[in-house]
Amino acid sequence: LLNLFIAILIQGFAEQKAVQLQENLLKMQEGLLKKLGGLREDDLATKIETLFESIDADGSGVIDKFELKGALEELEINLRPKELQDLVKKYDVDGSGTIDFEEFLSMIKELVKKAEMAVAGEQEDAPGPEGSSPGKIKRRASTIDDSELAKAKAMHDATQAARDNVKHSAATTARNKSLYIFTEKNPVRVLCTYIAGHPYFDKLILSCIFMSSVCLGIERPEIGDNSPEREALKNIDVFLNIMFLSEAVFKVVSLSFSEYIKNGWNRLDFMIVTTSLLDWGLTEGLKDANVDLTVLKIFRIFRIFRALRPLRIIARARGLRILVSTLMSSIKPVMNTVGIALSVFAVFGVLGMQLLSGKMRFCSDPKVFLKENCVGETEDGELRMWMSHPVHFDDIVNAIRALFILATQDDWPDHMWAGVDATGNKSGRWQNRNEVYILYYIFCIMVAGYLIVNIFVGVFVDCYNAAASDMEQPQEPKKISTSKLQDVFDDPESAIRLKICDTVATSAFDLFIAFFISTNVITMAMESFKQSEWQNVFGVFTNFFFAFVFGFECAFKMWAFRPRRYFSSGWNRFDFFI
Repeated sequence: LLNLFIAILIQGFAEQKAVQLQENLLKMQEGLLKKLGGLREDDLATKIETLFESIDADGSGVIDKFELKGALEELEINLRPKELQDLVKKYDVDGSGTIDFEEFLSMIKELVKKAEMAVAGEQEDAPGPEGSSPGKIKRRASTIDDSELAKAKAMHDATQAARDNVKHSAATTARNKSLYIFTEKNPVRVLCTYIAGHPYFDKLILSCIFMSSVCLGIERPEIGDNSPEREALKNIDVFLNIMFLSEAVFKVVSLSFSEYIKNGWNRLDFMIVTTSLLDWGLTEGLKDANVDLTVLKIFRIFRIFRALRPLRIIARARGLRILVSTLMSSIKPVMNTVGIALSVFAVFGVLGMQLLSGKMRFCSDPKVFLKENCVGETEDGELRMWMSHPVHFDDIVNAIRALFILATQDDWPDHMWAGVDATGNKSGRWQNRNEVYILYYIFCIMVAGYLIVNIFVGVFVDCYNAAASDMEQPQEPKKISTSKLQDVFDDPESAIRLKICDTVATSAFDLFIAFFISTNVITMAMESFKQSEWQNVFGVFTNFFFAFVFGFECAFKMWAFRPRRYFSSGWNRFDFFI
């Protein structure tokens, strides 16, 4: 039942996201209508071309989701990554992951049409200017017809062709060359691309990452500088540096350095490889030189970055990437949730201060009740002290801390009974003095421990789903199963067997057997330790009775279906085993 809190919260998040998405789309439609509405036909094609070029920041002739996100942010529209990706997919007819000009025209036509319908609906009953009838829209309807779209597309094609003719020669050559040396068909680049993309090479790098993690884990101060173990670790470190450097070189040559460094995980790999090489080069280069040892210790700070090597496995595991993306994307909503939690804790903390502030006091000597008598020493020679319960409501800070402890449900019954036993600031505990305070503690646990904590769970689930959707990969078409098809059996020729088959295959027969199964469970639950004689007799009788019923079912099914058909079902095999 408590998990229903999570389900309700996630459903609420989904509904709120849907409402916010609808509001954002309406704002986008209104913004486009403002940019394109009321224009003359001659100006409309030019305006669409200008709008497309303003969104296509890199001049590639297509709009990717990052450029679309920037254009929407200028209209003060913030879409989540999943919503932005769905918007691109909606108009990406060719499945390229981007929106070309023709798809952009289709999007403009649909959005402006929806915007006009929305505006017309709002202005339908609005009073018009003096002398005009209500419901008339004074400005020209801005419906975009096919001739205007065709004109805009022709202008775009002409502009794009002119731009491509100017940039084709230099830009294409620079873009297709890796490190300004290797072209796409260069044998070295082809070989590096083959090696970097080979699954066995990826498995080899994963093994090296695992080996590096093991070596980092067995490092300890007791290893001597000249011991065989230290020499083995040094040799392994050199091997790992060479492998990771080789991977970086293969990828840089294959992708070009500019493309390689765009990926965040590649930047992490490059930083780890660079610092490892600096550490190894400086250590080996200055090892035999007459240099102060403190200088070498300064350079050993580069070894800190070797601890980041296990993180490289995240780039190769989609599940881990989703988790990291979830943690990063949940920072802002979690901070908002923390604000909500602190507000709720503060409200309940103030209520707790009104009920229990200064009252949860007691003497260290349980025999003393009043504060004025809590002086001197006990019979054991210990000094008597007047103290508060560790979880109290004396001020707002400790009240919020108490609510946090109750939310974690850490030893909450003892904290609750301490509040129930509270009497006053000058008197100690009195058992069950204020039993009504139990309601306060339980309500705090219900709100703080279940509702607020599950809000955090709901936030992380929502962020996880968004991260998983953002990283979803196109699924390959399902292969036709070549497994053996299930056997098809003919109905019995005998009229009696056919009648029994029809009977045991009905839902009514299943409910009939289910009744006996439930009854059998109830009779088995009636057994007890040191049971009476009638219980023993009743148990034996019911055991024989239900064994006969279930045996009768098994025998009839096996006779009607024949063993081969009967044992083809897994449930029948289970029933026969029982």
